[in-house]
Amino acid sequence: MKAQRTYSTKQVAQMVGIRRATLHKWQKAGKVGASHSLGLNGNRIWLWTDADIRAVRRYKKAHYWQGGGRKKKKQ
Repeated sequence: MKAQRTYSTKQVAQMVGIRRATLHKWQKAGKVGASHSLGLNGNRIWLWTDADIRAVRRYKKAHYWQGGGRKKKKQ
């Protein structure tokens, strides 16, 4: 059986085109999630599969505001 490729949270955020903090926020809210996690020196490392990345991309497409930042003030 072939081992499934996994990615770090940082890699997933870069691949999808969002900030890592945004991905953490969505994960904490239960909107998206990684399939696996590992404990390492008291920290939790999330491992994302290709299926997880597809789910993040779908969520981004449906919910992410592309404008970013504040709207410019009228002068």
